[in-house]
Amino acid sequence: MSVGNKSFTYDFNEFNPIYFIYTDVYEDPYAQFSIPVPTEDLEEAILGEDLELQVRAWNTMYANPKELALIINRILWKLEIREDNELMISVFTSHFDQEGILTEKVLDKYRHLIN
Repeated sequence: MSVGNKSFTYDFNEFNPIYFIYTDVYEDPYAQFSIPVPTEDLEEAILGEDLELQVRAWNTMYANPKELALIINRILWKLEIREDNELMISVFTSHFDQEGILTEKVLDKYRHLIN
């Protein structure tokens, strides 16, 4: 191996370069999105500007719809439907509808998005 104008040699059996660039240990690059948001912070997270926190909050609600039904309905009632979030809201409201947790008021607001 050459670095600048110096040369180095080493035993491939002891220091094979493949072991420095390859691993058989999987590290999920999206693992941080699975970290649940505390219940008391869900509304602020969804309505806030931090996109990573929003994703974590939506994932938290998706995984626990029955336990978080009151909060989910309150958030959906306050949430503004925009072109950039319409598809995402459609997916989540459809899931929450299948879980049977949406109030009539929220269902009326999102009926056009629920499949």
